[in-house]
Amino acid sequence: MRWLLPVLLLSATGALAHDADLVVVRLEPGPEPGLLVETVTLTGATLALLAPIDADGDLSLSQGDLDARQKALRVGFWDEVPVQAGGRPCEWREEKATLKEGFVELQAQLRCAEGELRQDFKILRVLPANYRVTFNAQPIGDEAGPRFAQGTFTTITVPRQPGGPSLEHLLSPRWLAAGALLLVAGGWWAWRSLRRR
Repeated sequence: MRWLLPVLLLSATGALAHDADLVVVRLEPGPEPGLLVETVTLTGATLALLAPIDADGDLSLSQGDLDARQKALRVGFWDEVPVQAGGRPCEWREEKATLKEGFVELQAQLRCAEGELRQDFKILRVLPANYRVTFNAQPIGDEAGPRFAQGTFTTITVPRQPGGPSLEHLLSPRWLAAGALLLVAGGWWAWRSLRRR
């Protein structure tokens, strides 16, 4: 009987059959330095294989179900797709799930250190073997194009070029104060040099 729930949820969300075994992941720069935003698109049936999302037990997926099952989504999905940066775990923040027409969109922010990104899609150890993750982090990594995870190959690596501070970062109060301090020190040094002459 357990296999019936994902089938019913799949038909209820109207997903296309050829998309049912695909999990699409996009990783983008976040709204501030050090933050990344990950967006995941998958069918309701796929999500039902990973977490008990039918909160009211009516075999129909609704936004209310997703809202009521935030803790189950964290344990069944977000905890099973951990991300590391430079060998240190990233911190998941502000997870949300939105029911769209024919699929579910999961989104979360990550706070990550500098360095190479590695994401382990341990969900592939639970999903049937035909499932595949397609992953795109083109604005972040130094290599363009999507990457894939499937079967026993569950980890995706995204090299990142070490870069200097962004313009937004340079305009932060701390950097502006440091710049003002340098200007004052430089002016004082120039004034003392002129007085000695």
